Amino acid sequence: MAIISCKEKNFSIKIEPENAKKLGLDAYGYYELVKLSEGVFAIVSKRKESQKERIDKRIFSLLKEKSLADRVEGKFESFLNKVELQRFKELLKEGKIIPFKLSEKYRKAVYKLPEELHSEKERANIEESQQEQKPAIEAVIMPRINYSEIFERDGFIIIRDEHIAKELSDAYAHQLKAGAIIGIKSFDNEYYLIKKDIYAKYSKMIADMLADKKQASLEEISYSLKIPKELAKIVCEIMREEGLLAERKKGIYEYIA
Repeated sequence: MAIISCKEKNFSIKIEPENAKKLGLDAYGYYELVKLSEGVFAIVSKRKESQKERIDKRIFSLLKEKSLADRVEGKFESFLNKVELQRFKELLKEGKIIPFKLSEKYRKAVYKLPEELHSEKERANIEESQQEQKPAIEAVIMPRINYSEIFERDGFIIIRDEHIAKELSDAYAHQLKAGAIIGIKSFDNEYYLIKKDIYAKYSKMIADMLADKKQASLEEISYSLKIPKELAKIVCEIMREEGLLAERKKGIYEYIA
């Protein structure tokens, strides 16, 4: 027999242990009281989400929410606690999460869900089909650009590929941490790297120039200081991050006194 009581507007159902055992009720289960008809009610078992299901849901949500840069092998693991990390390794073995490399030139993989790879394979198949329909042309193998060499030569660089930016960041991690190199990501998803001494030199020159002129475009700064426009852009963007400049219009900077 079940007894329903009310205390401070809260109803509770009391069932003797022997009766609960006969009914197969779980002391830690979830149940819902459902009205079948007038005076007739049923207790319906509600399935409780397991710990594994909760962990899986969090891991899959992170994979969908995080950017590709955060889903890189070695970095994504930092978002997981010890229990989640163990389950993550199991999901990798089960093939429910796949470490994917677009090509062998990338040292580290990006974690993706199988459905993401299926859509990418479909696009690749379409592109391959389109290529087959085009007249055959002689294949030209382009040499890979050595971005480290460019950076060492010029002392600054703008990168538009997040994987290459990650490779350079890893290569110069010690100098970035020590402050010998400055690196930022722009609103346009471009990555800027510049040696500290070069930034110090030209940030002072730009500050002096704008202190008198107040406003100037990147073209004007580049022409006046006789420096590449890319260098002017990097220095101005870092100065803007530091609160020294304001970008009133696209590519037009103003000195903040």
